[in-house]
Amino acid sequence: KEIVKTLRVLNAMRDRSIGIPLSYTQYLILTPQLLIDRLVGRNEHMLAYEICRYLGLKTDLVLSYWAKKQVLAQVRGQPEEHVALRIKQRLHGSTGVSFASIAYEAYKVGREELATLLLDAEPRAADQVPLLVHMRQYEFALD
Repeated sequence: KEIVKTLRVLNAMRDRSIGIPLSYTQYLILTPQLLIDRLVGRNEHMLAYEICRYLGLKTDLVLSYWAKKQVLAQVRGQPEEHVALRIKQRLHGSTGVSFASIAYEAYKVGREELATLLLDAEPRAADQVPLLVHMRQYEFALD
């Protein structure tokens, strides 16, 4: 059963749109996690996520990288609420992803409103408050 999963992953990697032909031996040496890292580095977040789910690996890092990429991609005319909602919906139920770290990325690139919206989804106040104070959002930090 495990070999069938490996072959399916290798076939997905050989697809023309991905273009990473690997032998079985190369795959074993590379390890699935490094393969996922390479896919994320190529902005192939969806495939990396699907492979993680298929192989039973944690998806948190892939989702986190995807969310940070969404923060960095400023689409003209797209309201910050829409971006925040999209990220929140995609990450809903994912316990290992820190909304505070994604919000910090938004703050670093000057998207303070988006950062504040994302911090609303952070369940741990201990992660929310330091960034809110850093952003000088004292009233939100006190709530």
